[in-house]
Amino acid sequence: MEFLPLIVSSARNFIFLHNPKAAGTAFRSAIAPYHDHATRFWGIAPNAYFNAPVDLAHLRAWELPVVAPDVFAALDTHTSLAFLRDPLPRFLSACAEHFRNFHPRARFNRWGPFGQRLLIHRLIRSGRIQAGVRTDPGYVHFSPQHWFTHLGDRQIVRHLLPIRSDQDDFARAFALL
Repeated sequence: MEFLPLIVSSARNFIFLHNPKAAGTAFRSAIAPYHDHATRFWGIAPNAYFNAPVDLAHLRAWELPVVAPDVFAALDTHTSLAFLRDPLPRFLSACAEHFRNFHPRARFNRWGPFGQRLLIHRLIRSGRIQAGVRTDPGYVHFSPQHWFTHLGDRQIVRHLLPIRSDQDDFARAFALL
């Protein structure tokens, strides 16, 4: 099955928006066969409007109306949901993935908590997260969760489900769809 972070099913009238680092992989895999949108939301794509590349797998709320205006409009008529995760474990997961993908020689996962903390402090002090989080797809996992679920003060996702345990959370999500 192809990996699709944003699942859109017009036939079943639902949209699953991917908030990265919020434990949605297994759920997305289960509902991916229902994706019937023409766009496969995956990879990095140039965007003339933003004059910057966008990560199709991790579209933030302000990117969605530009990149997929039909999906954005469908949020008003389709059942939509996204998972939310406690911010600290989510941030630590983003750090682990960032080091694995962009600094593999740092061997982040081989360090204990003290060593990982040092690596994270260096990354934060470098200013790269703050400089790149809005425009560099390499830092999209550090985006605050509300950037995926809200456009200004408006919540664009009808159902926000906090992640507690996969089995219970998935059952609630399936019930909504």
